Amino acid sequence: MKRTANTGFTLLELLVAIAVFAVLAIMSYGTLSNVLQAQSQTREAAQELTRIQQAILHIERDLLQIVVRPIRDENGEPMPAMMGAELGHYRLEFTRTGHPNPNNAARSYLQRITYAMPEDEEHKLYRYVWPSLDRGGVQEPHKLLLLDDVEEMRVRFYDNQGEEHPGWPPLDNQQTGSTNLTAMPKAIKVVLKLKGLGEIWRLLEMPGV
Repeated sequence: MKRTANTGFTLLELLVAIAVFAVLAIMSYGTLSNVLQAQSQTREAAQELTRIQQAILHIERDLLQIVVRPIRDENGEPMPAMMGAELGHYRLEFTRTGHPNPNNAARSYLQRITYAMPEDEEHKLYRYVWPSLDRGGVQEPHKLLLLDDVEEMRVRFYDNQGEEHPGWPPLDNQQTGSTNLTAMPKAIKVVLKLKGLGEIWRLLEMPGV
């Protein structure tokens, strides 16, 4: 039967059309939702990668400007120019140069830097900058959170003979337990084990050593 010009759609035809439109709408929404979710995941991954790159850059820049400058702690006791430990709060501590001073203020161009993983803050890696080299009393460092998904941080020190040490400085005298406050490693390897990403490491040769 041919449809005349004035004939409309039947109820069944309208229901079929609405059903087809609903199916297409659901399929389109699902596709759009997947695209938006993929974009969100990509954006989050890019932000995480940027944070990791910035943290590695901090470590590399600090270590490449290291100088041989022992300090004194809060009690006036001498501390080595370079310190490192496999466990504990402070993992790596040293003196670096290159502290900008555009206003020529009466202060040093040197800074005391510490990389730490506080035991009461799980999986967090911080960079501490102390207000002065020789502390001479209780001081609170400037604290910057670098990463919050670090499962482990390991530092390895290599002396001039290529021997590896888990901590620094090594003992000068095994019997007396004395250390050389100005002893510097030939190279340092920093290993970060990150959640879901595995290990990232950098091996840096110390300048002027």
